[in-house]
Amino acid sequence: MNYGDGCFYENTLKLCIDNFTKDEVLTLKVLYNKFGLKATMNKRTNPSNSVVWTIRINRKSMGLLKSLVIPYLIPEMLFKLGINN
Repeated sequence: MNYGDGCFYENTLKLCIDNFTKDEVLTLKVLYNKFGLKATMNKRTNPSNSVVWTIRINRKSMGLLKSLVIPYLIPEMLFKLGINN
């Protein structure tokens, strides 16, 4: 699977944040503290064998996430949230 900058997969959203350090990713707890989004940090190995991080937004938080971000997305990007336009 080619993640690019992220993808909608199995009713969750995966954000690829390859250039963030682990400590920087941990500061993204603001997703829960400020917005109530349940998310996990996941480690993966990219094609060049470097360890990089992704954030997975829990499927139970997808409705909330959509209500927060849809007003700011152009229609061509709605597929990133699993919305067919």
